[in-house]
Amino acid sequence: MAHEIAHVTQRHLARRMEDQARKTPLTIAALAGSILLAIAAPEAGIAAITATQAGAIQSSINYTRSNEKEADRVGMNTLIKAGFDPHAMPMFFGRLADEYRYASKPPPMLLTHPLPEDRITDSRARANKYPIKPVPSSLDFHFAKSRIVARYVGINSDAALDWLQRKEKRASAETKPAYLYGKALVYLDTKQLDKAEPLLMELKKQFPNNNFILDALSDFYIESDKGKEAQTMLETALETKPRNPVLTINLANVMIEDEEYDRAVRTLQRFTHDNPKDTNGWHLLSKAYASLATRPMR
Repeated sequence: MAHEIAHVTQRHLARRMEDQARKTPLTIAALAGSILLAIAAPEAGIAAITATQAGAIQSSINYTRSNEKEADRVGMNTLIKAGFDPHAMPMFFGRLADEYRYASKPPPMLLTHPLPEDRITDSRARANKYPIKPVPSSLDFHFAKSRIVARYVGINSDAALDWLQRKEKRASAETKPAYLYGKALVYLDTKQLDKAEPLLMELKKQFPNNNFILDALSDFYIESDKGKEAQTMLETALETKPRNPVLTINLANVMIEDEEYDRAVRTLQRFTHDNPKDTNGWHLLSKAYASLATRPMR
């Protein structure tokens, strides 16, 4: 994130456009000269055209690679100012290098980014100027990680469950609940409600106001045809966290599932007014309106 922020603060896109604007007339002139040369000496002209195009492309690659190096350097400063451990940057580049360890590598001059090995060396040299600053991960980070593994990494439920169980065995008492939460999600998604329920109820006792747990419990209550219990739980939570986006979206979803479309519309109208860029809110609002339109007259 610090690296990408640096691209914005250093105006890399604007600077690249300015650089291209300066170089384009030269490239066009060189191509025109090469075409004239091709009239007199076709082979030499074609070679000149190819060289001109290659030179323009290489210049663009070099400029991009230079920007990437600058983003790494400025990003390191952003990390430090934000209170994060600067040594995390070379660690990240190390993981990136591991991903491409066995991939074929073109010559460095043809790459738009510095080699991962070079980025590790450079960032480690800069990080070593600062003391190591361990930043412990929050429990919500581990909840989010388990949620991603359980639902979004593209592996089947058995593989996700195996990963979560192995992590649970080695986890500390502080992080173990996150892996239980991940297992509960897998059980929910595979309709094993009898296995999901005890895990979620135990987590609810430990973390009664945690959004990850309340979100999963909402899904459980919907699957168990207990919409009223879900509404009560979410409305109680919203008393302590008014207008919380996660809780509000879940409440509206439960209302739709319980066919309380009028209430869902009112809730979502307020939500989309406060959060106009939240696509989940607009999607649910359209779903509620569509359900209202097709609801039989009573």
